[in-house]
Amino acid sequence: MPKQPWFWGMAVLLWSAASAEARPQPSTEPMRLPPGVTKVINLPPGVRGFAIRDEELLQARPIGNRQLAVYVSPENQGDTRLLLFGPEGPIRTFDIRVRRMDVWQRVCDLCRFLPPDSLLELDIAGTTFMVRGPALSLDDARGVRLMRAIYPYIFVDVQLVDRALREALLQINHELWRAGFLDASAIVVGDRVVLTGRFSSSTDEARAHLTLAPYAEWLEDRLLPTPEPAP
Repeated sequence: MPKQPWFWGMAVLLWSAASAEARPQPSTEPMRLPPGVTKVINLPPGVRGFAIRDEELLQARPIGNRQLAVYVSPENQGDTRLLLFGPEGPIRTFDIRVRRMDVWQRVCDLCRFLPPDSLLELDIAGTTFMVRGPALSLDDARGVRLMRAIYPYIFVDVQLVDRALREALLQINHELWRAGFLDASAIVVGDRVVLTGRFSSSTDEARAHLTLAPYAEWLEDRLLPTPEPAP
């Protein structure tokens, strides 16, 4: 995307607004971010481009067609603005405030993703955030996935205990058996839930897949990535 001075971009927008019919104002969303993080923003329908007021403070790049990765400079603090454009002008505005946060305050912020009885350990090595230990439940695993979505550079060394995974699969398989698929079962392969078993016809197998689909999506959202190499 070609760069242009912010004041020139604003002048073009003001001229366009004055010469066109009145349009609804873009929605504005405040956002507070610490320096040095990357945040993924889901794009609303109709987005055709974006502009940033201060590219020394904030940079962004598209991820596929529906997301934007926003990277905050680790050196600077300040206020900036991110505009998302549709075919006829701005459709959403993010007023972004970049302020440093004490590292232990960030650790406390991560705690909110975990259940109160979690045994996972949160720590910092230099500037690297770490979460380690056994995930005793699917709620633990779900919390780790949410951390990674917001803090993509966090170091994760967490394993979901076998008991929690077995209990989840048993619940899913009970739903398959209740639906009449007595020779079918769900298993976990990597980070996917897979249907196995014998079926009387391809139509019967397709029905089993439809029965499994919502439960598989629920469990896959709680499966953990492969542990990373130690930093």
